Amino acid sequence: MTYINSVSDKSCEIRHGNKTSKGQVSSELLIVVAIILVLFIPLIVGFYLKISEVNESISEVQAQLVASRIASLANSIGNLGSSSGVITDIYLPPSIEELNVASLGSGSEVVIRARVRGGVSELVEIIKFPVEKTINIENPREGMIRLEISSEKGVVKINKV
Repeated sequence: MTYINSVSDKSCEIRHGNKTSKGQVSSELLIVVAIILVLFIPLIVGFYLKISEVNESISEVQAQLVASRIASLANSIGNLGSSSGVITDIYLPPSIEELNVASLGSGSEVVIRARVRGGVSELVEIIKFPVEKTINIENPREGMIRLEISSEKGVVKINKV
């Protein structure tokens, strides 16, 4: 038969016949907590790695969106003709290392160099119209930038405001 002799804050003595067991509850609790930690620590590390991978993927998509938006707005303004323009705010993600807009022949291109999982990648979007001034922003800060895109005589102007 099992009897509990004394109960105090520091220890518990349990009698099983002639044998006594002191602190068995504490050691069992420690074992259960250790098993739980052994199971959950790898899960937490796995979640952390997955979250950082997702953040890199989001940053890559945001960098592609920047190039696409600048090219799309430049093509729209170029199609609207002279004396048309727009001012836009664009979010630059932390992965962008360089933003470059340059004329190439009868058109132009937006080139963004961004850090991705495999290293550095160039994201390119084509503008159908020549750009008057070359824009080169190296090591831009993360955050919003304001660009003014206008058109005069078949040439698109892109200026940082």
